[in-house]
Amino acid sequence: KLVHDPRFSAITGQKERKLLFDMLAKRIDSEKRKTQAVHKLKGREAFRELLTKADEMELLHGRSVERALSAMERRFGDDERWDAVAEAKRERMVAEAVEEATKRVEKEKDEARAAFRALVLRTLSSLKKDGKDDAPSFSHVRRHFEGDPCWPKLGSTEREGMYSR
Repeated sequence: KLVHDPRFSAITGQKERKLLFDMLAKRIDSEKRKTQAVHKLKGREAFRELLTKADEMELLHGRSVERALSAMERRFGDDERWDAVAEAKRERMVAEAVEEATKRVEKEKDEARAAFRALVLRTLSSLKKDGKDDAPSFSHVRRHFEGDPCWPKLGSTEREGMYSR
């Protein structure tokens, strides 16, 4: 490019030409690095969108990183956002997302357990106030508990075990 430019050939001294060439090379290199940085940033953001979508589809929590990666690859392998980041970076980002999702789900389950315990205690204390000393079987009070928001978050054996304690 520069050799055929009439402005460059108008400069006769080698030192001046070299200086001009070096300045142009630095500018081109700087622009290239900026473009690559922007491209990487956009790629990471696009992949984060995929991670969010995978989390909504429950592809992350309760799985190992390898299983989450394979599930995501089956689901999003054709998506251009999947290839937007390098494989090592992708694995690291998925590992972080799996860890976050697992922690979040465990926290939600712990909160649901605590809420269900409180519900059981309230129910049993209200039954004792009504003059009933014996706690009814789980099947009798089940209908009362089913309307609570913590009900679907816990498994049936877990709910029954918490009631019988």
